[in-house]
Amino acid sequence: MIGKISSPDGATYVRSGVAWRLYHRALVPDLAPHESVEPDRQDARELLRLSGAQFMRWTTDFDCDQTGFWWVIKDSEASLESLPKKTRYEVRRASRRFELVPVSDLDLMNWGYGIYLSAMREYRNARSPVSEALFLTDVRSRARDPRYSFWGVRDHDTDRVVAYATTLVQANACTYSAFFIDAAFRPLNVGYLMVHGLNDYYLNQVGVTYVNDGARSLSHTSEIQDFLERRFGFRRAYCRLHLSYRPLLSVAVKAAYPFRRSLASRGGVALRTVVPLLAHEAIVRGDAAERVPTT
Repeated sequence: MIGKISSPDGATYVRSGVAWRLYHRALVPDLAPHESVEPDRQDARELLRLSGAQFMRWTTDFDCDQTGFWWVIKDSEASLESLPKKTRYEVRRASRRFELVPVSDLDLMNWGYGIYLSAMREYRNARSPVSEALFLTDVRSRARDPRYSFWGVRDHDTDRVVAYATTLVQANACTYSAFFIDAAFRPLNVGYLMVHGLNDYYLNQVGVTYVNDGARSLSHTSEIQDFLERRFGFRRAYCRLHLSYRPLLSVAVKAAYPFRRSLASRGGVALRTVVPLLAHEAIVRGDAAERVPTT
């Protein structure tokens, strides 16, 4: 099981009553997946100009018929008994030694970066880890937003926290925005305990409509999303993907699009941004059956 981290929220850009934030050089709406937004051309141009983002990405028609893009969600029963036999076994085994507990932002700032670095070493095709200063800025930013919560998995034997998660609740839905596990404890399957505990808390106790692990990843193979679908009953909530580019990038995408397969086969650091963007473009154009290889 692997983790993910998003860029610090930083500046938020509001246009026509909708907040947008930067995420890996793209501008995305600060909304739950089921909340639709459809910016007009003027709004898109102004948001791109003010933010400095290269493009905007948003979705509509949440949980529609099958498309090439989706959110990974769970809106079904979250009891232990509803899980596959192997999953139940791993949750029970991990719970003998570990427990999921809420933690403060100060706790996470104290020990979280070490867990993050350890987890990133196990993350195939991942971006380079962020600096500790940027990590701390991210935690402080989220701590100021009451929609965010921090969780840790504590080892009963040592009282040490060996994994953590960050969650975001908005519009009666919960997003799992970060999962990180100390690599030394991955073989003990603490991830099973963490996911089940969060599912139980948010779906059964808080009563959100669904929890989600984000949208389909086109920059790398998302092992965690596959894990959640196979082991915890998450499913794909299909939607319509939309993109809006800066003028020069729009020209570049149109020029490169016919060569997307050959570019993907070359790989290399220089194409890590280009190839996923062309994969997004393929989906928008309706090439849903086409799986553009990623670097």
